[in-house]
Amino acid sequence: MDPEAEFAELFAAMWPGLYRMAVAVAGDRSAAEDAVQAAFARAYPAWSRVRRADHVEAYLRRMVVNE
Repeated sequence: MDPEAEFAELFAAMWPGLYRMAVAVAGDRSAAEDAVQAAFARAYPAWSRVRRADHVEAYLRRMVVNE
C-alpha cells in the first residue's frame, strides 16, 4: 500500500476515537478538534518515521494529548 493511502486509511479509522479522547481530556469540543487536526498535520510530513513506530495508534494518541 502506498504511504499516502495508508495514512488516509489510518486517519479515517482513528479520527473518531482520537476526537472522543481529546474531548475527554480538553473538556471542549473545539479545542479537541484543533488538537486532533494539529496532531495529524504534524504526523503527515513525518509519516515515514511515524509508521515505523511499534504502536502507531499509541503514538498518535500521545501526539493528541501533547497538543
